[in-house]
Amino acid sequence: MLGDNLESSIGAAASAMGNIGPSIGEYGAMNNYSDMHAVGKYLMMFGMILGRLEIFAVLVLFTKTFWRS
Repeated sequence: MLGDNLESSIGAAASAMGNIGPSIGEYGAMNNYSDMHAVGKYLMMFGMILGRLEIFAVLVLFTKTFWRS
C-alpha cells in the first residue's frame, strides 16, 4: 500500500506485533525504519500496541457489552 515490497512489509508487521526490533528485507538489521513513510510508522505503532496488549484484550475494548454498566 505504501510502496514497500512484500518481504519488507510482512517482516515489519511481524516485528511490530512481536516487539522484536529489526525486521527482514528493507528494514533489516543493517538498516532502520527512518526511510518508512509516516503512515507506515503510525501503523507500526498501532501494531506494537496490539502486540504488547494482546489482540483480544484490545478487541474487547471495541465491544458494546464491555462499556455497558
